[in-house]
Amino acid sequence: MDLPLVPLTADRCLNPATDAPLLSVVEGLPASSTPLLSNDAVAIGGAVTVTVGGFVPNEVVQLIVASTPQVIGLASANSQGVVTLVGNLPEGLSAGDHTLAVYAPVSGIGFAQQITVESLDISTTVAPTTTIAPTTTVAPTTTIALTCATGGTCAAGNTGPGGGIVFYDAGSIQSWGRYLEVACAGWLNNCDGSADPEASWGCYRTAIVGADGYLIGAGKQNTADIVNGACTDTGIAAKLADAYSNTGQSDWFLPSQDELNALCKWAFNDSVNAICNDNGGGSYSLSMHGGFSTGYYWSSSEVGAFYSWMQDFGSGLEISARGVNAGSVRPVRAF
Repeated sequence: MDLPLVPLTADRCLNPATDAPLLSVVEGLPASSTPLLSNDAVAIGGAVTVTVGGFVPNEVVQLIVASTPQVIGLASANSQGVVTLVGNLPEGLSAGDHTLAVYAPVSGIGFAQQITVESLDISTTVAPTTTIAPTTTVAPTTTIALTCATGGTCAAGNTGPGGGIVFYDAGSIQSWGRYLEVACAGWLNNCDGSADPEASWGCYRTAIVGADGYLIGAGKQNTADIVNGACTDTGIAAKLADAYSNTGQSDWFLPSQDELNALCKWAFNDSVNAICNDNGGGSYSLSMHGGFSTGYYWSSSEVGAFYSWMQDFGSGLEISARGVNAGSVRPVRAF
């Protein structure tokens, strides 16, 4: 069973159920790509339900009213980093503008939204016994529709949680996840569309233990074996991919042979594998999408001490090449 992590402060244990971050932290949180509430007018004391993604799987997330700040709800993110939080606005809030926020105290990930708090609509009826019975109207609970980037269902071409593009759907959750997304074109330069960098595979004449997986789902472990194994070369393809981070996601890796081939098929719209295969079936005049260079890209799958798998994004051809050769690099991630 996964247990939520609770950080320690200098003089006491933080209780995430009651201890909110500083007001300056809450007010400095960015807005979510999808609003926390679609209707930002909420009654004092009204119920609030927020569903949002982008958190670390299984971490504790707080629902906070920033005016105090005050924690009004607490839950743990699921394995996809999506959390649903429920709470009631405090009865003592003044009507007017306030800040509603979700915040994970361990990772520091959070989002905020300005909301308008309205006074309760109270009407009074005098009964024959002269007892005054107030009638309270509470704003309806708001549920946010999830997108692919915030934990919803994805399709090829959607923007993923890492700010890249989804190119593969396994159809159901696997041991490694369900979806693969590829980093944006110009990923080393704030997604400006510039050409992918080139690097060698590295570690020529050195067989990396474990870096020989070629199936979909193997790229992450291959990359870890290269980065953390016997290879001390710097600036190589796997280490460039491993060091990448975007929109809070830092689990990028160099794709395996089959993951790279799936990326080739998406780029060429090659549903029948007529182009992206061992023989190649295209030419440099073929139309691609995804901003790839028309040249060879490295996979993380090693053939032996001397060779590793590459694929030509001009013709679709798969080859094994010496690790000293230069090839283009585009990271991917699984979720």
